[in-house]
Amino acid sequence: MISYPTPCGVGYIHFLSILTRVNEMNIKKYAAVCAAIMVMSAGVPIGSFENMPSLCTSVSADGYYYVLNKQSSIKAVLGDDGTLSISGYGEITNGSWVYKKDKTAIKSVVFEKGSRITSIGDGAFSGCTALESVKLPAYLKEIHANAFSGCGALSAVSIPTKCTVIGKNAFLGCTSLKKVTFRATAPIAFSTKSFADLTEDVTVEIPVGSTYGKKEILESLKNDRFASVFGDAQVIRKDTPDERTTPTVYADNGKITISWKGAENARYYNVYLMKNDGSLKKLTTTEKTTYVMNCKINGRYRFAIRAYINGKWTKVSDKEVVTILA
Repeated sequence: MISYPTPCGVGYIHFLSILTRVNEMNIKKYAAVCAAIMVMSAGVPIGSFENMPSLCTSVSADGYYYVLNKQSSIKAVLGDDGTLSISGYGEITNGSWVYKKDKTAIKSVVFEKGSRITSIGDGAFSGCTALESVKLPAYLKEIHANAFSGCGALSAVSIPTKCTVIGKNAFLGCTSLKKVTFRATAPIAFSTKSFADLTEDVTVEIPVGSTYGKKEILESLKNDRFASVFGDAQVIRKDTPDERTTPTVYADNGKITISWKGAENARYYNVYLMKNDGSLKKLTTTEKTTYVMNCKINGRYRFAIRAYINGKWTKVSDKEVVTILA
């Protein structure tokens, strides 16, 4: 009996068997087979292959791309600028381990036009610490557990109209998140900790006509009788721009008159004079929607309004500040 105790022996036996059929093989395929057999017969240890790309990384004429599901129907290409471009159809099921060391190089995620991505699976982008922006695809229906957990640089996210499932810890540890916008009006299946870590500096926008658009339901999303979905975030209905208001001003005879459109459910308004360094000086608190200020007209004045809605003061952005040069 002949034994073949080494990979070398096994390689040569296969080599001999292939020689008997060489005339039946295409010469190019034969050359490729011989090259592979020579590598085997040389006794290369398995450890030599450790530096090869991941099984979920493929090579094409365009370079490396990542396969994001078992069906290989979704692929992603990471550009030099840190943009991960995703194309294809179906569900993203492979976790962020696919990217390996490139995971921390991803700065933005974009879904190419024509893509039909319906689901973002568990941990798909978790730990992508440099991820600053993501534009979720229109066909998206589900965001699963930990999908964006640990994305500490992510500043804003808009949940598409069709997306009605948000999994546990989906945005856990997104410490830079300042704005969450929902587009869906249908009921959303929130998990207890979908957005639980949101702070009072975060604004959550709920669209008009949403199941959660009524004040009492919004409040129930934030108290002990319901899962605390939004943490300490300010939750508003988007029936006026952020429930905020931009003032109009005019000067006449040593007076500056400031007026604004009232915001729904607002009890009070704070009128501010914005200083050159960007800080705010409160001029008055009023229930009215107008305020007259006596002052020297010559100079530059910038005014802003905050509304007190559902127990919280709205924020002030550049779009809500009016400058008057008198």
